[in-house]
Amino acid sequence: MSRSVSVLYTQQSLKELRAIDQSTAGRIIKKISSNAAMTDPLTRAKALQGNFSGMYRYRIGDYRAVFIIDEDNIITLITIVTIKHRKDVYR
Repeated sequence: MSRSVSVLYTQQSLKELRAIDQSTAGRIIKKISSNAAMTDPLTRAKALQGNFSGMYRYRIGDYRAVFIIDEDNIITLITIVTIKHRKDVYR
């Protein structure tokens, strides 16, 4: 039985996505979807440390999508917490 993966965006991440130009935002959404569709969605993710411990991030050009992941035997839930330019994301 294959595992189902769902991606949720917080209100904050949607607000940040709307502030980014449309072509870049589209590229970010497409990349998040393709990474989430992989057999292991953490293959292209990096685990974060310090204040962001327990979170991961996808690198999409100059932007970072920070997320938490919740897995069980049936579904993997990826919640996108924030999407910001690399110079602002860890502040």
